[in-house]
Amino acid sequence: MAGSPKAKKAIAKGDKIKRPLSAYMFYSNENREKVMKQFGFDKKQIGDIAKKLGEHWKKMSDKEKTPYNDKAAKAKAAYEAAKAKAGK
Repeated sequence: MAGSPKAKKAIAKGDKIKRPLSAYMFYSNENREKVMKQFGFDKKQIGDIAKKLGEHWKKMSDKEKTPYNDKAAKAKAAYEAAKAKAGK
């Protein structure tokens, strides 16, 4: 993913380098639709959706969080590489 054109575009937007997503943000992006369907939330109920996502994230074990931590580590490495390349 880090080498895809879409990822490169997300990392370097204009002259500003976009910060990488955290493990929690990767988790919430993947599971937002599922939570909305499960609890019958509308897209406008952002606070309620975030609260449910946060509750579930806190209950997850480190083993369950591993894929998201791995994605965050890859995103951070790509960010650091882009930052070094830009000389910042």
